[in-house]
Amino acid sequence: MTAMDPLSCSHCTVGELLALRAQESPDRPAYLSDGQVLTYGQLHRRADMLAAALANLGVAKGERVAMALPNGIDMVCLYFAIAKLGAVNVFVNRDYDAALLNELLDRLQPAAVILDSANLAKLDTRFNSGPAVRILWSDANADAGLADAGVLRLHALLSGSPPAPPMIDVAPTDPVQFIFTSGTTGLPKACTLSHRARIGVSAHINHCLGVTRNDRYFVCLPNYHGNVFLGIIGALLAGGSCLIAERFSASRYWHQAEQGQATILVLHAVPLNMLLAGAEEIREKKAGPAACHGVRAVVTVGGRYTQFMERFGIPEAVLGYGSTEAGGLTSLARISQAEAMTLEAGYAGRVRSDLEVRVEGPDGVEMPAGCTGELLVRPRMPHMMFSGYHAQPEATAKAFRNGWYRSGDRGSLDAAGNLYFAGRDGDTVRVKGEAVPVEYLEGLIRECGQVEDCAVIGVSHALGDEELRVFVQCGSGDSLTADQLIDYLRPKVPKYMIPASIVFVASFPRSPATMKILKRKLLE
Repeated sequence: MTAMDPLSCSHCTVGELLALRAQESPDRPAYLSDGQVLTYGQLHRRADMLAAALANLGVAKGERVAMALPNGIDMVCLYFAIAKLGAVNVFVNRDYDAALLNELLDRLQPAAVILDSANLAKLDTRFNSGPAVRILWSDANADAGLADAGVLRLHALLSGSPPAPPMIDVAPTDPVQFIFTSGTTGLPKACTLSHRARIGVSAHINHCLGVTRNDRYFVCLPNYHGNVFLGIIGALLAGGSCLIAERFSASRYWHQAEQGQATILVLHAVPLNMLLAGAEEIREKKAGPAACHGVRAVVTVGGRYTQFMERFGIPEAVLGYGSTEAGGLTSLARISQAEAMTLEAGYAGRVRSDLEVRVEGPDGVEMPAGCTGELLVRPRMPHMMFSGYHAQPEATAKAFRNGWYRSGDRGSLDAAGNLYFAGRDGDTVRVKGEAVPVEYLEGLIRECGQVEDCAVIGVSHALGDEELRVFVQCGSGDSLTADQLIDYLRPKVPKYMIPASIVFVASFPRSPATMKILKRKLLE
């Protein structure tokens, strides 16, 4: 197997890849976090010890291990240990309140929960006296009484003589991880991802960028969001390394990237835009040039990537369209800084070789090249995408049509097979009979120099249609009036896309997982 061949990688499991790297390069740095460096050999041994300990505690193949802990070395070791067992990694938001945490755990029915002391305290009697093994993540500030309540400590599982690793037959099509949807319309749904699906997207990114063992990914978004694993698995596939920050920090980001010698950034639209907005503020104050770094590429979905590449001197980017369900990145393209200037709005590259995309109209008929409709996706081999929503067969069935995953997104394919993303169906606003591509309009508004971020929402109109309301956050020290913004938009968009009202806000309510703007909160 070559690390850069996506098709070959589809026949491997996460545990097999780690064993291969540990055998080839045991002393090579693999993962770095908070001053700690873990080699492939060390990771392999720790993962084996944790897998053996969890197996002795009753965690078996196919069972779930729910965890609420920060990014870091412990998180990485647990991820690979659970993968080796054929069990399922389930990271949950550490900030969930007690009711949501217990409701999710009740649906998951985990064999073990690994939580910090604050989240252990949220568990109700079902889990305090139930079959799930409770493990305390950190010894710091822990209640001494937890041991008396039957709670084990994670680091105790790594002490003593190394037990023999369990011999588990794990297949590429077995589940390795659940990633939760945003939960905007109810309790978050758990997307089931196989080893093949988890590896497949990173293999395509690596192939697209020509990633080598000398590259170092930098990831910093929450572990209950799939973004961070693009770099974790991407590094493993190439035999390279991955720098992992506990959280995203706009003020520390470039220092972390430079100090950690990162070469490939993994971001998405919101943190990318935040970094760019902060840099523009620094430039206006004449506080210095762009950050010094050795970054050669950024992986992102959306955002002001053209300005980002130019501002920070990043030669290349991987752009794409996708979702957790539709393979992570369904389509992707490697572009240079010069090419970024010439791309049409919504360009998202070519569809992956192991996936198919179909564009359908409202009547379910396939649309011709160049026409916009709903994007449907299906894998060319089993389990290359998500395998359904855990314990929700009705939601899984509703998500598919004749074997095709119904994305709810709008886009088009040109005659050459390039995909163009036009927005989420739920974000489409209809004004005077015309469908407004919300993400496209938001992108134009962000191009206005004084705008840091924005959100376009459709609000009910007395005549029965909708009208556009735009919420705008300006950069620090910037001033912008509604009339100025409308004057900026007039020559760029048709009349029906001119907002009926503009509201200026100091900041936006955001999802803790993706940092996306919570539009429902704005409506409230």
